[in-house]
Order: sequence, then C-alpha cells, then structure tokens
Amino acid sequence: IAGAQLAPLVNVAGDVDGVQVGLVNIGGHVRGMQIGLVNVAEEVDGVPIGFVNVTELPQLGFSDRFVQLCQAVFPDAGSYMGAKANIGL
Repeated sequence: IAGAQLAPLVNVAGDVDGVQVGLVNIGGHVRGMQIGLVNVAEEVDGVPIGFVNVTELPQLGFSDRFVQLCQAVFPDAGSYMGAKANIGL
C-alpha cells in the first residue's frame, strides 16, 4: 500500500509505504509507521509503535521458528497438538 491503512482490528498488506493503524498490523517491508497493539513486518525502515513488534522478537530471545510462525500469523492456530519445542517455546 502507499498511504494509510486504517482498521479497528487487523490490517494486512504486502509492502507498506506509509502508515498502518489498527489493533494488529501485518506488512512485508514497512517504510513508515505501524501503530497498534501487535505489529508484524519482515523488515522495517521506520517506526513501529506497539506492545509487541515482531521484527524485534529475535533480540528478545524468541526462536527463529516462533518468529516465522508470527510472520505467518499462526497458521492452523488452535489445532496444534505437538510439542511446545516445535513452535519455538
């Protein structure tokens, strides 16, 4: 997107040139801002403002597998029955 993406719950976009504002923001390469409770991006050239910024998870000690699951927005959430180690916890 180029410009602004606003939603009360979830914003999903590929590359972002501008701003995403919502409860959960998901973007590819973000050039600009993400403002929300949870911000997910492959790469950020700007400012993520939120409680959890997924691009920072490796620096906080989370495993690469957990970061991959966050970036994929937890596929099959609620149906996983395996070991916690398989999801990076």
